[in-house]
Parts: sequence; C-alpha cells; structure tokens
Amino acid sequence: MRLSRGLIGLLAFLAGSAALSWEVLWQHCSSLFLGASALGAAITLAVMMVGMTVGAVGGGRLIGWIRARGSDDLLVRPLRIYAGLEAVVGLSGLLLLPGFSVLEWFDRWLFVTAPAALQLGHAVGLVAVLGITAVAMGATLPALRLVASASGASLSRLYGLNTFGAAVGALGVAFFAVPAFGIESTSHLAAAVNLTVALVAFLAGRGTGSPAPIAAVVAATPSRTRGRYL
Repeated sequence: MRLSRGLIGLLAFLAGSAALSWEVLWQHCSSLFLGASALGAAITLAVMMVGMTVGAVGGGRLIGWIRARGSDDLLVRPLRIYAGLEAVVGLSGLLLLPGFSVLEWFDRWLFVTAPAALQLGHAVGLVAVLGITAVAMGATLPALRLVASASGASLSRLYGLNTFGAAVGALGVAFFAVPAFGIESTSHLAAAVNLTVALVAFLAGRGTGSPAPIAAVVAATPSRTRGRYL
C-alpha cells in the first residue's frame, strides 16, 4: 500500500484533530477528578506543553544522533515511525479515565496525609497520567518532517493541515462530542482516530517502493537547518 500526498495530508489533519481533542478531554477530566480551578487548568496545560516540547526536541535530537552514527537505514521507513507514535498516543489515551481514577484516589490520600503537598502531588500525578501521551504527540512533529521529506510532500502544507485539524478537533470535542456522547465515548473516538491513522501509515510503510533516501534529503538541506525538526 502506498500513500498519495493527498492521503498523507488527510492523515496529518486527522492526527491534529485527535491531538487537541485529547487536550480538551484532559482539561475536562482534570476538573472532574481534581476539582475545577484556574491553577489545575494551568498545571494540566503546562504538563501537555512541556511533554510535547520534550517529545519534539527529543525526537529531533534522536534523529540527528542516528544520522551522525551513519545509521540512516533506520529512518528509511518514516511512515512506520509515525505510525508507532500515533499508536502510542491512541493506546495511552484509552487509559485516560482509569489513570484519572487512580489520580483521584491519590489526591484524596494526599489531602489527608500531606495537604501542603497537594499542588505538587497534582503536578506529579498529571505527569504520570499524561506524560507518555504528550511526549509521543510532540515526537510526531519531527516524524512528520521525515514523512514529508521521503514523500516529497510540502512540510508547510502538512503542518498547516495538522494545525487546522487541531482547531476543528478542539471545537468539535468541546461543543459537540462531549455534550452529546460524554467523556468516555469521546476518548474512545479520539483513540480510534489515532489508531486508524497509525494503521494506515503502518500499512503504507510496508510498501515495496523505497522512499527517497534520507541521506539525499539531508544533502539537499541547507546546513544551518539540518537537525531541526520543529
């Protein structure tokens, strides 16, 4: 199976819609399980942004390290890398509500035993529940650049579609999906989108035709931009 550039763009759009859908769901779950507060919302947003930053920077550094070791063959199937990251996001998203249930129990225990550490406990607990998903989301950005380079697709177009999908997903989840279906069903829907993107990308990554050699892409890239994937 091979992906056209149009289908790659559709996958970028769907992945973006699922990504920001998770952020809306995280805010809902944080309010339900830990109580609605401006500080709680800020902590949840901070965990998401830090996790995505770590994933994006770490993924770019890892790709640069692989290239520096002359192991470009590990990057020949960027669609498989992208599929793996989307699968991690979807599967970890399925653990959202169980994770917040455990965090709610931890919050009650901390309130009784060490109330002064409650806010710190919230931050640590949110990192434990959301950290893997947020890091994997961030790492899809450098992976998407690899996909664009290997397929000849426009990177700016893919990022634009990904961002547009994020806006559509956030609005759709906040104003339609959660009121109509509830948090649990909406989280299953978002996970299904991630896993569908992962499956299509993985099957496309098994295509017999080899994508453009990564080394050739690097050679054609200005030296000041090499290694940057953000």
